[in-house]
Amino acid sequence: MALEIIRKKDKSLKSKWWYGRFEINGKKKNTNLGIEIKGKIPPTLREIGDPLFERSRAQAQVALDNLIKEARSQKAAEKHLQDLYELKAGDALQNAKLTALETIWDELPAKKTRSERWRRTQHNSLNKFREFVTGNHPSVEHMAQVTHTMAKEWMRKIEDAGYGAETYNHKLILLRSVFVPSAGTGVLRNPFDGIPPKRKTNVHREPFTEDEIEKVISHCDDLFRPVFITGLSTAMRRGDCCQLKWESVDLDNDFISVKTSKTGETAEIPLSPF
Repeated sequence: MALEIIRKKDKSLKSKWWYGRFEINGKKKNTNLGIEIKGKIPPTLREIGDPLFERSRAQAQVALDNLIKEARSQKAAEKHLQDLYELKAGDALQNAKLTALETIWDELPAKKTRSERWRRTQHNSLNKFREFVTGNHPSVEHMAQVTHTMAKEWMRKIEDAGYGAETYNHKLILLRSVFVPSAGTGVLRNPFDGIPPKRKTNVHREPFTEDEIEKVISHCDDLFRPVFITGLSTAMRRGDCCQLKWESVDLDNDFISVKTSKTGETAEIPLSPF
């Protein structure tokens, strides 16, 4: 096993990340360790760099050692679990590919009917995770090959992208639900277990005064004014306001009955009295 720095032909850095090269069960792996190369880089890795470089090298070595340990323990656990399944049920573990993530999520039981929009959103999240894994770990083809280290790398990327706590937690819950250990996928240990959700922070906002609302309305153009007033009167989402139809509005009883775009469920929304 060895640490590597990926360089271009002119010896400049091709990647700012440390890579690790190792072999598991006869298969050679070359993996991005998620540790950034820092400091002054020596001409070769046989030489010693400055303290900042050596500190990043030590961090990369720890990451590589943990990755190898995790890969070996997972391979051993897979063999034991497969033997157990074959003894009890006469059936071997399946080895689902990463391309099956969306199908596996579709087949999970749900408390309520999923809207098409929600389904597309979840599929998109799963696809982005798959692209991240295959882009940074090209040798990974099956769900069982996804490690806890890879899961942490992805959630760190989500965090760095600036998503709020609620969105971060939704993405974590989605992937954790798909990677639940089962004979159908070959996953033995959920790689997303042990990753804590983000704590939500309460944001206190002051509502507009009547004068402020009047000023906003007076500055709206003819196209946006009805959308703004509808949202103000109903607390509906912008997309639902834009797609609202007259047949959903009951002015006599001051109610709107509309199928929401987020959940696909029908909601009865009272109109504001003003």
